[in-house]
Amino acid sequence: MIIAHYAHRLPMDCDIGLIRTKTVERGPVWDTVTELYFKAFLLRESGRYGAIANHFSSLYLWQRDDAFCDWLLRGGYKIVTDLFGRAEIETFFALSAARGRAGNGRTLPAGTDAARPEAVSRPPPLQTGDDRVTSVA
Repeated sequence: MIIAHYAHRLPMDCDIGLIRTKTVERGPVWDTVTELYFKAFLLRESGRYGAIANHFSSLYLWQRDDAFCDWLLRGGYKIVTDLFGRAEIETFFALSAARGRAGNGRTLPAGTDAARPEAVSRPPPLQTGDDRVTSVA
């Protein structure tokens, strides 16, 4: 498995509402992509939850690295470059992944020993209408 991530810094006057609309429109397209285990659109909005700039990024977990390569080579990334320009794609190898309820995730503060996540108290669950994302480890 391979994780791919890229991020684009957006202008301060960027219409964030337009970004949100595009992600809602494009989201279902990813539901049918074979060999894609997970896809997330990530949005950081200046002035919200401590963000100092606007960023849009995508995070993928591909079941096979050749599926990721196929996506790149057949133009999957072209949609992104046409809208935002070319960004560096970071890749990481995933040794394991398991599906589960999002409520099972937790935020680990900086400096936390990831091997001992039980030492970290669980964050409050997200409520209907919350527009924030909790990072999971």
